[in-house]
Amino acid sequence: ANTAAIAGDLATPAADGIPNLLKYVSGLNPNVPSSPAAPQPGTNSGGLTLSFFHDPSVSDATLQVEVSTDLVIWQQGSRYSTALGDVPSNTWTGQLARVLDAATGIETITVQSLLLPANYPRSFIRVKATQP
Repeated sequence: ANTAAIAGDLATPAADGIPNLLKYVSGLNPNVPSSPAAPQPGTNSGGLTLSFFHDPSVSDATLQVEVSTDLVIWQQGSRYSTALGDVPSNTWTGQLARVLDAATGIETITVQSLLLPANYPRSFIRVKATQP
């Protein structure tokens, strides 16, 4: 637990490419490979979408969706945070769906980039987990 390579926020002890902090706020076990539970990209009416898990009981971490046209400058989109408050839609992204699984208490959220392909032929979307 005191080894950053295993227990650090960016560590991936299950070797599945999903950092511990993202697993924590997504309600996933950091020691179990969860590649199928990784954020899933898609499209809707030509716009990029991203679906991901969120554990609404986590009060000390935030999920922040970001969009970019060049992978250098990232604009902050939808935010999911018990401490800071949720912002499901803004100038950059819009929430398409938010479904709570009553059995697990975990939400599945789908957000769409508002960078439309006609105006931005190259665009990217990601979700980041952060702690205040």
